[in-house]
Amino acid sequence: MRLLILGGDGMLGHQLLKYCRGAHDTCVTLRRPLQEYFEQHFERELLLKRLERWMQELAAERRCGS
Repeated sequence: MRLLILGGDGMLGHQLLKYCRGAHDTCVTLRRPLQEYFEQHFERELLLKRLERWMQELAAERRCGS
């Protein structure tokens, strides 16, 4: 399904984008530059995913005795 989210940098729009972007062909309109938008709404999410992956790898190493 193709989705167009108007106002993607608003309170609801950025949440809709986070929820729908993996499962749908999603486009969004923004008021500010894309890089600024990404840093505000998605950088923290990516850092948390990296931390979670690192913690899982560390736990696996401990189980294996490495």
